[in-house]
Amino acid sequence: MELQWYVGVDWGKSEHQICLLNTTGEPVAERKISHTGIGFAELTTWLSEQTNQAEPASIGVALETSSGPVVDCLLALGYGVFAINPKQADRFRDRYSPAGAKDDRRAALVLASALFLEPQALQILEAPDADMLELRERHRMREQLQRTKQGLALKIRQCLWSYYPHFESSFGPDLGLPLIQALWEPMPNPEAARRRRKKSVEKILKTHKIRRFQADQILQQLRAERLPVATTTARLLQEQSTLLFQQLALVQQPLQEVMHQLETKLESLSTQASTTGASSTNPPRPTDRDILASIPGVGIFVLTNLLGEAGVVIRNRDYAALRCLAGIAPVTKRSGKSCRVQRRRAANPRLIDSMYHWARVASQVDPTCRQRYEALRTRGHTHGRALRSVADRLLAVACAMLKTGTLYRRTTAEN
Repeated sequence: MELQWYVGVDWGKSEHQICLLNTTGEPVAERKISHTGIGFAELTTWLSEQTNQAEPASIGVALETSSGPVVDCLLALGYGVFAINPKQADRFRDRYSPAGAKDDRRAALVLASALFLEPQALQILEAPDADMLELRERHRMREQLQRTKQGLALKIRQCLWSYYPHFESSFGPDLGLPLIQALWEPMPNPEAARRRRKKSVEKILKTHKIRRFQADQILQQLRAERLPVATTTARLLQEQSTLLFQQLALVQQPLQEVMHQLETKLESLSTQASTTGASSTNPPRPTDRDILASIPGVGIFVLTNLLGEAGVVIRNRDYAALRCLAGIAPVTKRSGKSCRVQRRRAANPRLIDSMYHWARVASQVDPTCRQRYEALRTRGHTHGRALRSVADRLLAVACAMLKTGTLYRRTTAEN
């Protein structure tokens, strides 16, 4: 539906400034709403009154973000939502105040005017599918829990390095393993390790089904002389390490649950009723999940990020938007005889990370990707730039496969 009314929203933490323009671009009304359910209900009623009962789809709303609760609420209410980059908004603001004056009312007016004058310069937003939204939020939960786990592990390593370094260096970098936590409880210091019997350590190893460590080897390492630090200091560091291990154990359980939920959700997407109308003569069309998962280098986390963070773009099969959103498309700056091509920084950081690991793994397991990577490195490209070129090619292949509904055929790519 064609836009007939233009709204600018200068969003804030507790209040949002609203400005409404008519079809000629003239301000009609303005007001503030609170960031509450009542506030958004008032917004709906107010816009309906000011626009003479216009359909929500004919009302465009511009704001300086593409995600968050404000965007979700506006999409749920049925308005056409447009996102404008803050840098673009700053340039639009200069039209009204070259001196750089800024306030909430002016910001809302600038956003509404930008939507009225150049809607093609703004990004129209669509509500993601419920499945894609669930994948996105669960993956973000996993990231938060993983960062918490890594932070706790670093603090534990620092404490152990200060008084018990041979425990810190005996079992590798992952201090969150259940085995390490099980060994820590009976042997939090060298003196306790000297009192521990070999059979009890063998029982712990057997319980956790570990064969790469031997009880004699563990006891020999942990019984080594501790650092000559003050007894009080060693006791306090041990207590701190115990508390950190307890916190780490609390984080481990929800992290495993979220990872299991992600795997279950991806499996359900693979077996969902995309088979509607399928028969013996008309086989089911592969789902987007199956197509992407068949490409070399795509694991569970890359797949989850692609579907969760770029679900709408993938649904539209928009290769140009996808490579920009993932930071793969370079930025060209040309002026006169000067021409510079540089890496795109304004992109989704989660997709940037996913593209790097996707291309890195694909270059290791797929001969075609490996050949392309080595050729780019031979031409003098850096590791990161070569991987971005590989990722660009993989995105083009993925979009072509999604359009045709075909799975990746590794034998064809290798020939």
